[in-house]
Amino acid sequence: MEGVVKTCSKCGAEKSINEFETDNRQKSGKGSNCLECKRERGRAYAASNKERMKEYKRLYRLNSENREKINKAERERLKKPVSARKRKESRSKYLQTEKGMATIVRNRLNWYENNPQKRIRYYRLGSQSLSDWYIRQLLLNQDYPKELVNNEDFIEVKRLIIKTKRLCKTLVNCEQV
Repeated sequence: MEGVVKTCSKCGAEKSINEFETDNRQKSGKGSNCLECKRERGRAYAASNKERMKEYKRLYRLNSENREKINKAERERLKKPVSARKRKESRSKYLQTEKGMATIVRNRLNWYENNPQKRIRYYRLGSQSLSDWYIRQLLLNQDYPKELVNNEDFIEVKRLIIKTKRLCKTLVNCEQV
């Protein structure tokens, strides 16, 4: 049926029969409008009836049969790999908008208000990275021998000492607040 051509009653363009909506009431099995015109009509309706469409979608999601369809579609969507680059680009575009920035600020303020104890500990522990490189630099600045600076066990012990000292300082500061 690819060779069959039909004229759209809306836009007047001649298109392949496969580019028309399905309508079993018609003799040909296809509707009088092409798919493009049908999509335009649907978009126009959705734009002019936003509240009605919002309510329809809400009721659709509440229906248990539809809920399973939605969950299944979401599981299928999540199975498809999305590149980290694409996610990063999408997030950076969102963060450049006013809505994105407002969301970040609002979320951070909420976290700070709801987590005063964690905030102090997070600030103290997270203020400096405790990577191997960072600890090696500390050891070199404190004139430790190179054999110790390159020893992984010694680096781990030093990391635990630093974390313990920071935690003690945080606890003392928390008690004073």
